[in-house]
Amino acid sequence: MKRVICSFFIALSICMVTSCSDDFEYNSVEEVSVDNDDSLIDLYSALLDNLSSQTRGINSEYPDFYGGAYLDGSCLVVQIKEGVYDIPSFIQDNDNIKIKYCRYSLNELNAIMNKLNKIFIYEKNILNPVGSNIGLYSVSQKNNCVEVYLKKCTAYEIKLFKEMVLESSAIQFKQHVDDNEIVDWDDVFIRFPLNRTKYSVYPGANIAYVEDGGKTPRGYSSAGYKAKYNNKIGFVTAGHGITTKDVGALVKTTEAFVVGKCVFQYHSDSIDVAFFEVNSSSEVTHKILNGSNIISSEIAQLKDLPENSKVYFAGSRSQGEGVIKSLNTTNPAGGITNLVSASYNSKKGDSGGLVYIVKNGKNVIAGIHNGKSDGIPCFVKALSIENAVSITSCD
Repeated sequence: MKRVICSFFIALSICMVTSCSDDFEYNSVEEVSVDNDDSLIDLYSALLDNLSSQTRGINSEYPDFYGGAYLDGSCLVVQIKEGVYDIPSFIQDNDNIKIKYCRYSLNELNAIMNKLNKIFIYEKNILNPVGSNIGLYSVSQKNNCVEVYLKKCTAYEIKLFKEMVLESSAIQFKQHVDDNEIVDWDDVFIRFPLNRTKYSVYPGANIAYVEDGGKTPRGYSSAGYKAKYNNKIGFVTAGHGITTKDVGALVKTTEAFVVGKCVFQYHSDSIDVAFFEVNSSSEVTHKILNGSNIISSEIAQLKDLPENSKVYFAGSRSQGEGVIKSLNTTNPAGGITNLVSASYNSKKGDSGGLVYIVKNGKNVIAGIHNGKSDGIPCFVKALSIENAVSITSCD
C-alpha cells in the first residue's frame, strides 16, 4: 500500500518552522544526514527518466504536478502538487516512494529563480537597493519554496524586497549568516621561494597562485581533480581570482613546488573554473591528500544528486561530508548560478577542492567547491564544466 504522509505531520512540521518573517513556510523539513543507498539513487534516476518522458514535445522541464524529490532515510519522498489525484503508477505503486503533497510545482519554483537571476545576475541591476542585502537564494525541493537569505532580515527589508523585486508566497526569507572568515595567510601557509622539482598534485592539495616570475602568492585555492584540456593534462580548481598569467605552486610544510601554469580560466553563468596544465616534472594523481580514497574519473550526472543525498569534500583546509541542500542555488556576490549547495564544512582556501559521491562502490566526481555564502558551501557541477568549456576528467 502506498505510504502517504498524513496532514497531521505536515501541520506539525509547519508549526516547528522558525523564520525571520511571518511569511507562511510550507512543508519545512529538518535536514537528515543519511548514507546514500544505491537503490534509492537508482530509483531517483528512474523517476527523472520517467518524468522526462512525460514532457517530450512540451516546453516544460518537468510535469506540472511534480514538486521535487529528496531522500529521507530508507525512502524517496516525491512532492506532488495539491489537487492532483491522477498520480503516475510509477510513483503511486512503488513501496520505496513516499508521496507528499505540496503547494508549488518545481517548474514554478525554478521560474522564480530565473526571474531573480535575470534581475541580479544577468541585468546586474545595481540600482535596485535590495541587491546588496541578498546573501544567497536557492530552491528547496524539501521545503517546497525558494529560500532568500537577507543580510538584514527585518519586516522593512522583506517589504522592500516584495515591492522592488518580486512578491510571491513561494518565497521564504531567511536570516543571512555572516561567514566572513578573517585569515592571516602567513600563519596558515608559507612564503616562497618556488622550488622547481617533481611533485604530485592530489585532489584537495593546497595550491598557491602567483603571477609567473613573482615570489609572493596572490591567493590560495585547492586542487580539484585530474583533467584534460586541449589534449593537455592538468587539474582544475576554482577560477575566481586566478588569471592565465599565473603559475600554480603546490604548498607543503616548508617549501612550495611549481607544478603548472594556468592556461584557461572562466568565471561566468554557472561555471567557475581554472585549468592548470602541469609541467613535465609534475603529475596529478587520483588519491586524495591525507587519505586513502581513490577518485575515479567518472562524472556524476544530475540524476545521481538528489536533495539530502550525501557528498564528500576534500579541500586544503577542510575535509569531511555533508548532504545536498539545493540543486539550484545562486550566489549573487560571486555572480554564479545553478550551483549545488550542501552542508559540508569549508573555509577560505578550500575553493576548487573536490566534491564527490560514492556510487556503486566508486568515488565519483560531483564538482569543485565554489565558496561559502551565508554559511552555506556551494559547488560547481563537474557535468556543467564538461558541457560548457570542454574540460574533461581523465584517468
